[in-house]
Amino acid sequence: MGFSIVNKEQQKTLTMGELDAEAAAFWNTTVHPKYYAAPNGQRLANWFDVIGYNIHSNETKGWGDGWKSVKMSMLLVSFNHSLYNYFDGKLERTKMHEELDGSFEYYKPYFDLIDHWESKGYIPVKVTD
Repeated sequence: MGFSIVNKEQQKTLTMGELDAEAAAFWNTTVHPKYYAAPNGQRLANWFDVIGYNIHSNETKGWGDGWKSVKMSMLLVSFNHSLYNYFDGKLERTKMHEELDGSFEYYKPYFDLIDHWESKGYIPVKVTD
């Protein structure tokens, strides 16, 4: 997975360690030597896996770049999962709104971190080798 986050003002690519320390401070958790920071200290999903994946994959395809596109990508992945379950008969139509509301709730701490980074002039960059 290739991505970077650049401080636009300083034209500097931030290291994963710098970003991890910022995420940990933002979420008021400690930096762990083995795991990337996650909201509420969880280990199942962290900023690198959630935000980084969506910078690289950008499910929004031609809808542009930037943090808005990363957020849209995050929600599209979740919505696609819900729609798949609906069409597979595993989710009732009347329950879809609960799943979608749950997606917004789940991603809120990541959106907050993205907003924080955006306010600092950081920009997401997909890296292709």
